[in-house]
This record gives sequence, C-alpha cells and structure tokens, in this order.
Amino acid sequence: MSIMITPTEKTDVTKLVCPGCGEKVKGVGLKPNSITQGLSFKCRRCGELWEVNSVPDNQSNILQSQSPKR
Repeated sequence: MSIMITPTEKTDVTKLVCPGCGEKVKGVGLKPNSITQGLSFKCRRCGELWEVNSVPDNQSNILQSQSPKR
C-alpha cells in the first residue's frame, strides 16, 4: 500500500465531528467534493473508533437514485 501526503493551500473544509460525543477531530478536514475511503480515527474524548467514507454530493445522489428505498 502506498500513501501519498502532499502540501496544500488553505481552503474551506468540512470538519469531522465524533458521532458519539460531538468532539471535533483536530487537524483533519475534508475538501468539498472529495472522495475518502478507509480513513479512521479514535475519538480522544470517548475513545470510540470510527471510519470515514465520503463521496461528492452529486455522486451520492446518483447512488441513491440507483437503489431506491422501498
């Protein structure tokens, strides 16, 4: 597995928040319309482990329309 970490410029990001206790995940943000798979974190407050997966909004609409809820 190769991991690529590159420098970036300041931009608007979506901050991650622990779903268990509401603590903000420090130093981590997702760029708008980014795709994230396999990112995980352990909350410093409650100690729970969480996995983060994201798809751009337009992609999620396509996925939802292909598998409608009945």
